[in-house]
Amino acid sequence: YSLPNFFGHQTKFEANDLLSTMKSTLDSGCFSHVRMFVCPLFFPPCSSTPVLPCAQFCESNDDELLELITKNLH
Repeated sequence: YSLPNFFGHQTKFEANDLLSTMKSTLDSGCFSHVRMFVCPLFFPPCSSTPVLPCAQFCESNDDELLELITKNLH
């Protein structure tokens, strides 16, 4: 991986500190593919081209979130 990352972290310790605050969300299972999006933001591959999600990925996670919210309201 290469730093700085999307958040401007200069060290892996900075990245890990923020990532650890998101652990419960990542482990919750709310978003089945969220790790595929989050990991490259924190620890980007060694290239100059950022890894961004495609529309289908975003729509899929939106659907999962809507389902979760609806389920919790009833």
